[in-house]
Amino acid sequence: MDKKEKENLKKIILQTKKEIVHEIEELEIKTAPIAPDCSLGRLTRLDAMQEKSLNQAVLEKAKIRLKKIGFVLTKIDGEDYGQCSICEEAIPYGRLCIVPESTICVSCANNQT
Repeated sequence: MDKKEKENLKKIILQTKKEIVHEIEELEIKTAPIAPDCSLGRLTRLDAMQEKSLNQAVLEKAKIRLKKIGFVLTKIDGEDYGQCSICEEAIPYGRLCIVPESTICVSCANNQT
């Protein structure tokens, strides 16, 4: 991977990080405790609780992805960024553009499932 590709990936990673932070902020609002409100009917309250539960799951995944993105930012300038941690082959640039926190190539990912 050349310097220009790494710089482009760094921009993608920083933009992705910004988007994830924004998503986390929104999800934290959506997962705030549901106040017992007399104006909510029982079914409406159950729907709100179910939506909160789903948002909490999405929030946890977003936090995990943010940690991975942060880790990638510390590694992107190193020589091993973009190499599969299993087979040590280069991860295709296109994959890194889409999933910049990738640490394994598609082939190894498919073999793990």
